[in-house]
Amino acid sequence: MCIREEAKRQGEILSYHRIQETVLRTPGVKAGDPNTILLLTEYKNLAAFSGREKLFAAIRENLPSGTPGVLRQQREDLYETVGTQMFMEVPDDGRTGLKLLAKQ
Repeated sequence: MCIREEAKRQGEILSYHRIQETVLRTPGVKAGDPNTILLLTEYKNLAAFSGREKLFAAIRENLPSGTPGVLRQQREDLYETVGTQMFMEVPDDGRTGLKLLAKQ
């Protein structure tokens, strides 16, 4: 989180959110996993997204060795990536908000 905060201070990230899955418990049902965490990051543009790993590595290198909350292990040792998705916002051109995806 502190690496993303620094990237936000540098203007490469617009916002980020850490979302933890909740556990729903009702009689006879337990759904959810409290160990599932979603990290949602909004980048200023596609170039910032593409260069994120290089940026994060540079920020990590400049942090003092005893920075709280920063673990220096390999990413693979810390967590398992279940999936990644990228969403792009389509700029509003002032029309109806509907977009033609294909013509027959």
